[in-house]
Amino acid sequence: VTIVSESGNDQEIVLFTGLLPRPIHLNQDEDEVEFEIENSGIANNDDVSESCFDRFVSITMTKAVPMQGLVLWWDCPIIGFPKIDVSSIKDRKVSSDAKSSSSKDDNNSNIAKKEAFQKAWDEAHEMFREKMKKKEKQTI
Repeated sequence: VTIVSESGNDQEIVLFTGLLPRPIHLNQDEDEVEFEIENSGIANNDDVSESCFDRFVSITMTKAVPMQGLVLWWDCPIIGFPKIDVSSIKDRKVSSDAKSSSSKDDNNSNIAKKEAFQKAWDEAHEMFREKMKKKEKQTI
């Protein structure tokens, strides 16, 4: 990601450059990301009504996800920035009921989930095989 400022005399000034930790998605007709200049909301105690430190640029980028509905949590916005523990994010926390259950119950639950997934996978695979048996062969 490179953020540039274009001046009136066709000169670009690089304001920021950095690598994203994961890919982002741009629509086919877009070649730029959406951004806004926002006020920081921090009161300025100086006599000056506004300074460059009172505003910031808010950039909106859509994360590329491998599957619709999947939520990816980045541990940092730019490579080299400090990382956070994404498991501490409110929406990712395990409920208190799940925390109070024993590790044996968690293990049994995981085993049951794996077995259910494997059963669903096997059924889907069998359905696919049956469909392919019935499919008419085509000569290319």
